[in-house]
Amino acid sequence: MGLSDLPDASGVRHPRTFESLGWVTRRAAEHIIMTHPEVFWVTLAVPNHKIVKPATLHNLVRTAGMTDKAYRKTFDSL
Repeated sequence: MGLSDLPDASGVRHPRTFESLGWVTRRAAEHIIMTHPEVFWVTLAVPNHKIVKPATLHNLVRTAGMTDKAYRKTFDSL
């Protein structure tokens, strides 16, 4: 599974996917800042753009401790 297999979606849709995985939105502006209640040292900054670039999404998914495949499965199930 490569970068091209990650979903193209807006900066609003991706935070919904992360929220279903336990992440919490702390602030929404140009970037949507998310934290996880069990992982205090990690913060996600999801760009609030029409389309999030695949490389950016890949880095966010890795930072969240997931694989691209697991993220895509969760994204598709919502």
